[in-house]
Amino acid sequence: MLLELKDVSKFYYGKNTVASGITKINLKLNVGEFVAITGESGSGKSTLLNVLSRTRYL
Repeated sequence: MLLELKDVSKFYYGKNTVASGITKINLKLNVGEFVAITGESGSGKSTLLNVLSRTRYL
């Protein structure tokens, strides 16, 4: 296995609000696997990629 996420969540905090970027994501990626991340606008695709690339921390 190359990478595994278990119950990963990312929240954004404002003055009086909390917004969920992703909630309890579970993901396993194996070596040599081809993966496509798809979904509607605002569904958390970019947030997930930022978490995976470590450009944003949990």
